[in-house]
Parts: sequence; structure tokens; C-alpha cells
Amino acid sequence: MPETVIQDLFDIERMAAFYRASENERVDAHIHDTYAHLLIGERGEQLMKELPAGLSEGWGNIARTWIYDDILLRIIQEQQVDVVLNLAAGLDTRPYRLALPATLRWVEADHAEILAYKAHLLSDAQPSCQLEQVPLAITDTEACAELLQDLGKQARTIFVLTEGLLIYLSVEQVSALAAALKATPAVQWWLTECIAPTVLQSTAQLWNPLAAVPAQVRFTPPGGVSFFYAYDWKVLEFYQYAHIALRLHLPLRRRWQARLFSWWTTKRRSDALYNTGGFFLFQRNPRSDPGK
Repeated sequence: MPETVIQDLFDIERMAAFYRASENERVDAHIHDTYAHLLIGERGEQLMKELPAGLSEGWGNIARTWIYDDILLRIIQEQQVDVVLNLAAGLDTRPYRLALPATLRWVEADHAEILAYKAHLLSDAQPSCQLEQVPLAITDTEACAELLQDLGKQARTIFVLTEGLLIYLSVEQVSALAAALKATPAVQWWLTECIAPTVLQSTAQLWNPLAAVPAQVRFTPPGGVSFFYAYDWKVLEFYQYAHIALRLHLPLRRRWQARLFSWWTTKRRSDALYNTGGFFLFQRNPRSDPGK
């Protein structure tokens, strides 16, 4: 039986920081994160040495970070967002590396250990916005609901980010999160990603034998994107993994297959396209707001 390499979501965050740091060193870098190298630590370096080659490639993380940066900056500016809530914020450095409005309130929620680790290492860095940290377990449904309720009373418009989170949750946990977001009228946008069942199956075969239970992949929306429709979330924007990777000329294996898949999926429409998996910007359906 393979040895457990990835112990928890903290390890996954260290890996994500490693990918960003590596990208930052490229001459043609798509992401500029000068803080990422500080966050990797000895544990992160050890992880990357122990992972098989197929799992140590970071193109998916880079594609996700790039498109999320673009969406966040655009929606914050165009829609006058006053609060961003980053659930399972991990070692994300956007409050430090992005040019955000000084008045923007950016709330990071995650395990106390992760937040304290990041705050210590970035103590000399200055965020561009009003940064707050809230220690909580994302799987604590009641704590998340309370945080959303509190923010909802104080904010006009909230943008929620769950980057690299849902895949590690159960269907029940994602359902509870979607319901809690729906119950907070101020939450107008939700940025996240999902993968297709076939991709989850192949990923789980490679990943899960090396990961402890908290870090094992398990979620794909039952019934596809319609899972989110049931909680009054509609797709505002969608980006397919391979399409973004090809657009950025990221180092993909089997590039010709990625090109073929990207071409094939762009010819499809609506839910058939969404159910291939990718990055989703959901917007609250107006009918879910009180009085509408």
C-alpha cells in the first residue's frame, strides 16, 4: 500500500504556494507572487520531492489562480463589491499582491494554525485592502453560517471565493455551504470550481492512496451543475480547465488531446458544457432574494 504523503489541507496549501513560487520565477510568468516562496517551508519542499511526477505538475493551479485573479479584479471594480470572503483561504496572498481598493474588506476564514502561520511569515508585508482573519473549520456548518450571517448584516455586496475547496468536501457539506450562501442575501457572487465524475474517478485513483482522509478528493456535483441551481445559483461565467491552460501556453502533457477536448467542449452549449468541469462564477438568482 502506498505511503501517505499528503496529511491534510495545510499540505495542499503548501503545494499551491510552491506552484505559484515556481511560476513567479518564469520569464513569461502569468502570476507574480513574490510572497509564495516564503510560505512553502521545509514541509512544502519535502512534499514536492515525494510526490510522483504526475501529481507534482502545477498547471491546473496556475490556470485557476490566473483566471480567478482576473475575475476578482473585474467584478470588484464593476460591481462595487465591499466584502470578499475567502473560505478556506489557506496560503492565498491576493490581499498583498493584487491592486485592490483600499476600502475593500477582505475576510479570510480557515483553520487557526494555517492563518497564524501565514500571518507570521507575512508580518512585514502590507495588504492593499482591509484584511481580516477569522479562525474556523470550514466543515463546521454552524460556524460558517454564523460568519455569513454576521457579514451579511454589515455588507452591501459580498463576493465569496472557495478556491480549491469543494473537491475535498462531501456532497452533504457542499450542500450545507450552498444553502448557507443562499440564506445570506448580501452574497451576490460565488467563485469556485468543479470537476466531472470521470475526472474525479481518475484523480482519486492517483491521489487518494497518497493522501490522508481529510485531503482525499471526493466531490463532484451530483446531477452536474443543476446541483447548484437547486440553491438558486446561476452560472454567470464559465471557463474550462484545458481552454485556460492552452490560452496561457502552460506546459501540458498530451497537449493535442487537450486541444481536441477544448475544441469539442466549446462547441457544446449550456449544461452540457458546464458538466465537463471547470471554473464557475455563480451569481445569485434574483428569485432567491426576499420580496422578489
